[in-house]
Amino acid sequence: MADEDLIFCLEGVDGGRCSRAGHNADSDTDSDDDEGYFICPITDDHMSNQNVSSKVQSYYSNLTKTECGSTGSPASSFHFKEAWKHAIEKAKHMPDPWAEFHLEDIATEHATRHRYNAVTGEWLKDEVLIKMASQPFGRGAMRECFRTKKLSNFLHAQQWKGAS
Repeated sequence: MADEDLIFCLEGVDGGRCSRAGHNADSDTDSDDDEGYFICPITDDHMSNQNVSSKVQSYYSNLTKTECGSTGSPASSFHFKEAWKHAIEKAKHMPDPWAEFHLEDIATEHATRHRYNAVTGEWLKDEVLIKMASQPFGRGAMRECFRTKKLSNFLHAQQWKGAS
């Protein structure tokens, strides 16, 4: 198999470097197939590993510069508070995707919700109010999916149109 038939360059093997037509051998970020990942060679060559570590460092520093702006500080180019406010407003104004199924007309049921807390490693049980459609809309291996709305535990009035 010729070097140009290979998908990846075999750097560090016999001290050779591969170059494909139309690609710069020094630029590992030009390909659309990379999807933003840097692929390191699997060799034990010390000189090759030093070369790769410097490439990785320059790749990530260039990535930081392009994503965070020229200052390198994410706080200076992206404002999290405004982004969250924008996302909340956008979510508030979105129509209910299940409004056409009129789940608010179905009888209310009591259910037990099981939640896992990854910090404490414990399972928690909550009693919740739900409205669940009688017909499933999806099936799979050992599962059936029903359209369901759960009423928030923090609401004082039963407003099913705003339930998630």
